[in-house]
Amino acid sequence: DVDECERRPEKAYLLNTKVVENLSNWVEKNSPCYLLQISTDQVYDGKGPHNESAVMLKNYYAFSKYTGELFALKALGGVLRTNFFGRSCVNGRHSFSDWIIDNLKSRKPINVFENVFINPLLISTLCKMIALMVENCQYGVFNLGSREGFSKADFAFKLAKEFGFDDSNMTRVKLNDTHLTAYRPKDMRTNSDNFEKFFNVALPKLSDEIILLNKEYCESAK
Repeated sequence: DVDECERRPEKAYLLNTKVVENLSNWVEKNSPCYLLQISTDQVYDGKGPHNESAVMLKNYYAFSKYTGELFALKALGGVLRTNFFGRSCVNGRHSFSDWIIDNLKSRKPINVFENVFINPLLISTLCKMIALMVENCQYGVFNLGSREGFSKADFAFKLAKEFGFDDSNMTRVKLNDTHLTAYRPKDMRTNSDNFEKFFNVALPKLSDEIILLNKEYCESAK
């Protein structure tokens, strides 16, 4: 919860930094375990796609996650800066795509940002990439996102089209028109070339990930 982190930075520290510090200290002293931290694309701002060195911290959420990265690396672990969507398995916790689909189904009016850009992966794809990191116990920081990427508004409208929903309940708005507690980066697209080269994989296009999400919904409904 980015806004909650901004309102309560001490809570952000405890959840996103201190937990990783505790795990890192335990790994260093007691076990040769491999520590992998799932970090965030919110450590970037400005025009993307961003390389791993282009860190620009603009809110407490990003700061707490980045500080956690330092402790993961201290334990010779790995860090994945990523963003993801797909069907949530956590009660009461919806992903971005869950939120869009639920509101498309209920016809509730929603606003979608036309000037915030992302390149997330589908959760099932992300899990496969996490497995590569774990199998290799790979040290270091890697961006991990889909190819291309587009605005959150385009994501929402492409998802509606793929699922066959009427999209008339969605309105394109600009981030500046909202009143959020925390500053939000406008372009969080990441350059994942390093991950692709190191693990010899080709990451999918975001449009293809949306198609795959629809297939997963169809298969689960059988």
